[in-house]
Amino acid sequence: MAFNINDFRSNLPGGGARANLYEVRIPTPAALSGYADQARQMTYLAKTASIPGSTITPVELNYFGRIVKFPGQKEFADW
Repeated sequence: MAFNINDFRSNLPGGGARANLYEVRIPTPAALSGYADQARQMTYLAKTASIPGSTITPVELNYFGRIVKFPGQKEFADW
């Protein structure tokens, strides 16, 4: 039997894995671990994700009479 790409694609629910689809899992909090449904976790499917931009502010230190910049505090942009 010859391989047929159309038959293969028709057997994939939702078209298979894609680079722009994400599965987000939120585990059960530790405070609720004593309950019967502790193994349950929330699972969502997402199409996009947004990560806030960040910058590292330099810290200038005097090192043998020369100003040297070292990485300082990390600051995040507003959401």
